Amino acid sequence: MPALKSIFFYFGLTILSPSLMAQSPCACCTENHKAFDFWVGDWMVFDTSGNKIGENKIDKIEGNCIINEHWIGGKGNTGSSYNFYDATDSTWNQLWIDSQGGNLVLKGKASPTK
Repeated sequence: MPALKSIFFYFGLTILSPSLMAQSPCACCTENHKAFDFWVGDWMVFDTSGNKIGENKIDKIEGNCIINEHWIGGKGNTGSSYNFYDATDSTWNQLWIDSQGGNLVLKGKASPTK
């Protein structure tokens, strides 16, 4: 019986290996998809006078395809956004929805550097 297990293990690896090797690399790990990686993290947000106005938690989710924002304002308001790079038109897109029912949809491209 141990020999049968060894044979099964060998053939199992042989069958699985090509499918594992055929997997594509991370679809959203391009330099364009990484353009906003500097934003990822936990942030305390201050106004220009130095007063704390809220906190932001930014994560990459869905295989690095979405930057997910969670905002908590100092007065208890909250909001979330999904941000993603659309390779079909080379734009960054944001869908923002907050706890007051507000929403915002943005689409844009990075300005060329000088």
